[in-house]
Amino acid sequence: MILDGWPTTINSVPKELHKYWNYREELAVYETLSFRSHRLIVPSALKLKYLKLIHQGHIGINLSLRRAREILFWHGMGHDIEAFVQQYTVCQQTARAPNTVPLIMKPVPRFLWQRIATDLFDFVSN
Repeated sequence: MILDGWPTTINSVPKELHKYWNYREELAVYETLSFRSHRLIVPSALKLKYLKLIHQGHIGINLSLRRAREILFWHGMGHDIEAFVQQYTVCQQTARAPNTVPLIMKPVPRFLWQRIATDLFDFVSN
């Protein structure tokens, strides 16, 4: 379909290709590889291999999702990655809890430029 052109109606497309209908214009083939835009379409038979590669280093759900969405595509990828990472109890136990440090309010200065602060760099006076 990608090389020969898509029909004008979704009913003319085989059922297994219906999931690609909404972004048929983004699909391309290079040699034997299929792409959605710049992302490689992973065949079902290779999903487990890529799930393991994505989660290599046990980087957690969010980083795994970000890593995958940059270069890969398959239907239900986000759900599959979440389920795969959640099966690792070590990752769940060591996941960072949100930091709940209370906000410390400083008094409002009385004059302009009385107080200047930044978190971007340190200024060291000689």
